Amino acid sequence: MTRDNKFYQNVAYLNKWKPVLDEKSRNPEVLSKLQLELRKSDKVIKVLECGAGTGSGLISLIKNGTLTQAHVSAFDIDPNLVAEIPNLFQEHALLEGWDYHNENSIKNGGKIFRVSDTSRGMDISVNTFTNSVYTLGSRQEELEGVDLVTGQAFIEHTKMDQALDGLLRLMPKDALVYFHLNCDGWFQYSPSSSHERDEKLMGLFNDLAMNNQKFKDQFGATIGGMAFCGRVLPYLFHDGRLNPENETGQGELEILAFGPSDWVITPYQQSDEELKFLEYTAAQINGVCTHPNAEDMRNKWGLTTDDAHTWYEEKLLALGNKSIGFTCVQKDILGKKK
Repeated sequence: MTRDNKFYQNVAYLNKWKPVLDEKSRNPEVLSKLQLELRKSDKVIKVLECGAGTGSGLISLIKNGTLTQAHVSAFDIDPNLVAEIPNLFQEHALLEGWDYHNENSIKNGGKIFRVSDTSRGMDISVNTFTNSVYTLGSRQEELEGVDLVTGQAFIEHTKMDQALDGLLRLMPKDALVYFHLNCDGWFQYSPSSSHERDEKLMGLFNDLAMNNQKFKDQFGATIGGMAFCGRVLPYLFHDGRLNPENETGQGELEILAFGPSDWVITPYQQSDEELKFLEYTAAQINGVCTHPNAEDMRNKWGLTTDDAHTWYEEKLLALGNKSIGFTCVQKDILGKKK
């Protein structure tokens, strides 16, 4: 079994397995509130999809009817993932019976295409481009006036106050944000021969993700984001608001809805896609927690590399006979700019 250090940047994971997980992981009340807000206007909405990966999160919003008439700008920091977005859309267009039209034009370094389905009243254009969230100001003219900012497993992978500040600059009054967040200590495997060891291992993984700069350099910001949300997000909430004006000067977000989008993978009932996801995450955890740079943090948690390897072998055995289970802790948030 191989380990991919850039787990969230693995194209196979994003294309093949993540769409299955996306179907599990949206809070229905928050999603319904978003759909209600969008239906208040019949105009074609302008959407900014942040950290789009290969586009699976955006596709799920189209499939569940949240987005019907929209102009979407979708960006990611990884050009290899951005290049895959049209390909994944074409695959789903075939599966869903959508019309796919490649515009064959490049706009500011991106590719433009369109998906439509007259039977559903769906017509969506997508402009893809490679960018960091911190430099979106260079595309101010193109992106300003956005009606909805979305992102799955995105905002918690950033310096949130800085990222929100830049996004708010692009948003007019009453524009919406819809974020899907992984939280601190966001997952747990079962079964376990030692709950104490497993709790320590998850604590070690999150501490490495949060505090160790060597690991951020080695594994990328994606790993840091796994721990960042749960520890920082509470400090951004103030009296039902997110990101107050007196902190950024760019306005604030009123929280319209906030709720858990936790999900589980049940033993003996997993799909092949879910098992592949569990295989990758287990390898990722083992690789991080046994890394030479982690020695000091392992000592802090009272763990050894043998503890991590034993945990990993136990999970591989459970994967082999499908007795493995998984719980994921996530949060969805919907806000409106005031």
